Amino acid sequence: MTDRRSSVSLRKTANAFMSFTNAVHSRARSEERSSCHGFDDMAAVSNRRTSNDEETLIVAGFEDDNEERQPHRNRLESESSLCKQLRVFGMQRANSDPFENAGKEDDEEVGIEIGLPIPSNPRRHARASMLTEEENALPTLNRYPFAETKNRNCWSCPPHDVFMIRGPNYLNDKKKISCRQFLLQGRGCDLFLSDHPEKVDMAKLKGALGGSFRKKPSFLVRFIFPWGLLVLYFEVPEKFRPYLKLHGGSQQPDVVNAMDGFSSAERSLAKWFAGDTEYKNDRLKLIALVPDGPWIVRNMVTGRPAIIGRKLPVSYNYVPKEGSRDEFLVCDLDIGSSKPAAKRIVSVCRRYMSSLTVDIGFVVEAQCEEDLPEEMFGALRIHQADPIRSPTI
Repeated sequence: MTDRRSSVSLRKTANAFMSFTNAVHSRARSEERSSCHGFDDMAAVSNRRTSNDEETLIVAGFEDDNEERQPHRNRLESESSLCKQLRVFGMQRANSDPFENAGKEDDEEVGIEIGLPIPSNPRRHARASMLTEEENALPTLNRYPFAETKNRNCWSCPPHDVFMIRGPNYLNDKKKISCRQFLLQGRGCDLFLSDHPEKVDMAKLKGALGGSFRKKPSFLVRFIFPWGLLVLYFEVPEKFRPYLKLHGGSQQPDVVNAMDGFSSAERSLAKWFAGDTEYKNDRLKLIALVPDGPWIVRNMVTGRPAIIGRKLPVSYNYVPKEGSRDEFLVCDLDIGSSKPAAKRIVSVCRRYMSSLTVDIGFVVEAQCEEDLPEEMFGALRIHQADPIRSPTI
């Protein structure tokens, strides 16, 4: 009887132990399923957030059964893949052309190319549109001398007598003389980087010339490179403003008669302002000098005048005064065109721009005796401009 009771007691103990073990296993399986469902829920929430917010990083969901049971392995594989993509991006950036990526150091503007769209910030652009020219000022080249940059990346007005122009009897003796004055005073210079420089509208661009661009009537020359813009600014004196407004139109008799007190060079410039695109392109000459720089560049740039309308695509646009924002005429030189002259200029600028000092001057060609002698209507000296340090627009 005693043995029988002991056997029954052992059987009950074993059954209780089996029940307890089964309960533990059942609870463990339940927790595992809950954990896997939790991962699914996290992935679903992440995907929903991604669809609503482009700035949210895409989290890989655990989509098949094998990945559900190996969350840590999946995370390691994802991190490994991300590291590989970052290394590839780093190699591409190290081997890329600095002009293509220059100035893009703001995290809000540049996204790492790993499939994560990073849109521009609309609030920031809305705030920028409400700012004044001065408050929204873009970095501009400083006036030479400028100790903070060791006199690099700045501008000045060159001596006018370094330019040789047609003398009073040039049509007969072919003699040239030194320039005696600039008809337009230089205001400054901007160097911008842009993915689409040909689409930059100076009428809508706020902050040009350090925010002071539209404070005075101006004539602009824009060199449009494949990677950005070099903009030269000249102030238009009051006596030339009536002709600036006539750009591309007919020369009204009362305005033409007002040239009686003008010199021959001033008359040439006034008629040039009032002329159409064909008239302008047939007379606008560029003179470039390199007072300091590599020998190979100084040997190439001889200071010989060139009618740029015959070498490059040139266009003009007049923008009238708008409230307190003054009028201007802009001349666009398309250096990014496929013409051979443009390709040579692009090649030289990309290689040597930051190591040379260059004088860029403009003159209206005198094609008849009454327009002689010539005078330069403006010139600027650019000291070792560095596109890498330029703002991106």
